[in-house]
Amino acid sequence: MGQFEPKTRAQIMQRMVNRVVARSELNDLNDLSDIKQVLAAAAREDDDAYFQMLNLLDLFDIAKAIGDDLDERAKEFNPKLITRVLSDKATGNVRFSRAGTTGTVTIATGTQVTIPASGSQAEVVFSTTAEGTIANTFQQSGLVPVVAADAGTEGNAAVGAIKGFVAKPSGVDEVTNPSAFTNGRDRQSDDSFRDAVVNQIKGLARSHDYGLETGALKATYNGKQVLFANVVENPILRGNVTIYIDDGTGTAEEVAVQIGVVLLASALGGETVLLLPDKPIKIESGFVLYVNAVPQVYGVDYVLNPASGQINFLPASYPAGLTVADAVTADYTNFIGLIAAAQKIIDGDKADRSNFPGYRAGGVLVRVLTPQVVQIVVTVNITVLSGFNQTTVAASVKSAISSYINGLGTSDDVILNEMRERAMAVPGMFDVSFLSPTTNTVILDNQLARIIANNITIS
Repeated sequence: MGQFEPKTRAQIMQRMVNRVVARSELNDLNDLSDIKQVLAAAAREDDDAYFQMLNLLDLFDIAKAIGDDLDERAKEFNPKLITRVLSDKATGNVRFSRAGTTGTVTIATGTQVTIPASGSQAEVVFSTTAEGTIANTFQQSGLVPVVAADAGTEGNAAVGAIKGFVAKPSGVDEVTNPSAFTNGRDRQSDDSFRDAVVNQIKGLARSHDYGLETGALKATYNGKQVLFANVVENPILRGNVTIYIDDGTGTAEEVAVQIGVVLLASALGGETVLLLPDKPIKIESGFVLYVNAVPQVYGVDYVLNPASGQINFLPASYPAGLTVADAVTADYTNFIGLIAAAQKIIDGDKADRSNFPGYRAGGVLVRVLTPQVVQIVVTVNITVLSGFNQTTVAASVKSAISSYINGLGTSDDVILNEMRERAMAVPGMFDVSFLSPTTNTVILDNQLARIIANNITIS
């Protein structure tokens, strides 16, 4: 099949003129002649057809397709496994309060509270999704659930950030959020989604870096989804691999503490392997194994696979395994939520191989962890073009910088010139000067760059 070669309007026009001259008695076509005007109109239509054909090629090119067209291309690879992560509204709880204590105050469902506008930060509105009450003799309500009016990370709120009202309810003086809101999520960008599609194909072999990352990116839990994954292999202890994951907020880690878990109430004798009921294990928070209430020594008495929760008693201390009636208990902290979901996908599930066949190779220890979050602080001076509002432009610059940093994956460096380019792309910008940082910020393999609104100062 021949290679498609688009032609310009000038090329089309010249070929038409050449053919007319070659196949007729005409040999002097000037720019004002009727025949040349007809040829020009036809050449313009042919040029537009070539242009549309180029657009059509781009629509079917995974490297060039954008928006809904990119979503359609992804469906051609595997619609069940590859879908774009959509935006989500931040949710959390607020507490209403008053100065007095007399009477019962009811806060209606749909009451709107806000993070007030401040400088370049626009007002963020939330609505209560349940009725709240300040009981007689009390000054505070219980926790009342709220949801952001708009989807996206703009709805994420620091502790105490919610303190305004769209219309203050009668009998209420103040409102606050005792806990941070971190589950607001932006729609996955085209670049991030395109990378996920490409990596899915690269990862079909499963047991290599692309495969492990692709597997981890499939993990979801309670509305959260892994958006970034980075595989790091231990250069000394070969066969030991860590996958650092993040859900886009830097808060993917959830744990549960287990005390006095009975692994074996009374041994039959000869046991050398036990399995913990909870996994994977966060060994960084400590792990204590007891046999008959006596703490055991890791590496001397036993070893633990933190991913699978398997305990092996070592021959040096237990040459014949446990003795009859031995009691075994343990204290530990285990991962739950998104980390546990990703670990299950990576290791597979022997009881459900059809849904969880696994990604890691045999004999390889793969642990799923969250990276260390590095909070970036940005201070910027901007100059705005005449006719543009300083506050409006500053808010857009702040949003552009925040979107760039919070869209980075694990181990992605923060590039100063990239921030400068994002800032200068905002309509109304004339110049920008970064007071901090003044150089690129290097992010390690086990780190993740993030920024909160309070850490961006624009003047």
